[in-house]
Amino acid sequence: MATAAPNPGGSSPGGTKPCPSCGWANAPAAARCEFCKLPFERPRPAGPPPMRICPHCGAEAVRDPKVVVCPTCERGFHEPVSAGKKAAAQTERLVKTFDITPRKVIFGVIVFMGLAVFTVVSKVQNRAATADRVSKVKQMLLIYSGESGGYPENLAVMERRFGGLPPYLKADSWDRPLRYLPSKPYATQPGMMMSEGGANERLFDECDLRSAGPNGKFDDGDDIYWKGTQGP
Repeated sequence: MATAAPNPGGSSPGGTKPCPSCGWANAPAAARCEFCKLPFERPRPAGPPPMRICPHCGAEAVRDPKVVVCPTCERGFHEPVSAGKKAAAQTERLVKTFDITPRKVIFGVIVFMGLAVFTVVSKVQNRAATADRVSKVKQMLLIYSGESGGYPENLAVMERRFGGLPPYLKADSWDRPLRYLPSKPYATQPGMMMSEGGANERLFDECDLRSAGPNGKFDDGDDIYWKGTQGP
């Protein structure tokens, strides 16, 4: 087929109908190009056939009148559908889709068991590391309590006396801050430990140092904590 017309003006001086394929100017009444011989009106290419959903397995299939059996589950589109057969067909389709074999099943079980063991070991290690951090802060609180006669109002007061705590001691192994709550405050008395600013520091008879544990929720059985009591 020619791609360019040697005479764009066409064979007729009055040609006003350009060919959509090659641009040749044809007579107004022409139904076919005088140069490339292609018809002006050509049927458009057919689009892809519509799809339908198989009532048995749910897979998409070509909606062709000649196709009466689903190519996935090999069941007729017009067969009656029962709940049991539909569930079995859907399971069969999933097996075919993922190409499940005994080897892959065994490999999946091994991977799952490995992940489960890793999760358990990681949880145990994180709890142990958090308990060690709580214990170290506890020792500092006990020293403060022994020197002052009570527990501080907050950890910042203790830090002003002993120096700042390392950042890792202020959080648990899940990067959540440790919670410190004092309780049962002492009344201010002469001779009480003085702060750097000269004011009496508030002292407390009890305190609670706590990590929320793996689940991140305080005050449940998952917590890692220590309760201090200033008493005989």
